[in-house]
Order: sequence, then C-alpha cells, then structure tokens
Amino acid sequence: LDPPYRKGLAEPALAALQAGEWLAANATLVIEQAKNETKPKTDGYSEIDERICGDTRLGIYRFTP
Repeated sequence: LDPPYRKGLAEPALAALQAGEWLAANATLVIEQAKNETKPKTDGYSEIDERICGDTRLGIYRFTP
C-alpha cells in the first residue's frame, strides 16, 4: 500500500481490506509512509518488519484474522 503521505489513509485501507475479505490468511502487506508519520493501528495484522529508507518507513505486516 502506498497511500498519500500524512493523510491518515493507511489505517482505513487496512480496515477496508479486512472488511471486504480481500486478503487470504497470512497475506503479507507492505505499507509505505513518511518516517515521522504515526504507524496505523493494525488490528488483525501483525508487524513482522520495518525498514527506514531516507524519509520513508516501510512497514511489513502479516494478515492474521
């Protein structure tokens, strides 16, 4: 997922993916955000890694329904 930075869209996107049943169990997602942006609440997802690249944070999550 690569929502526009600093718009708070990662969290609703994760919720929509889960509510729409678009993901298989154990699906892996990568969320790109600004490094200083608040991490999204990830109910139903577990963070498995995080990478910082300049001013960008890549959060790697697994869908765990």
